[in-house]
Amino acid sequence: DKIISAVISLLKIDKQFFCWLVYEGRCGIFVRGSDFHLFLASIFRLNHTYDVSLIFESPDRVIAISDNEYDVDIYHKLK
Repeated sequence: DKIISAVISLLKIDKQFFCWLVYEGRCGIFVRGSDFHLFLASIFRLNHTYDVSLIFESPDRVIAISDNEYDVDIYHKLK
């Protein structure tokens, strides 16, 4: 939950959102949701890892979360 809280705080998104979920670095899936916290928790639970890449529009930005077994890195780029 600390990671989810950090991402929500960084992006300033809590409820309604839309973004592209980059899957396996091979395809993008457009996601529109009403609870960003629940969405992140579901992705992390399904993947059994904290690895995820999301692309947002308005404003244009990318966030990549990388879990390397020992710590979790968050990369955020705002255009």
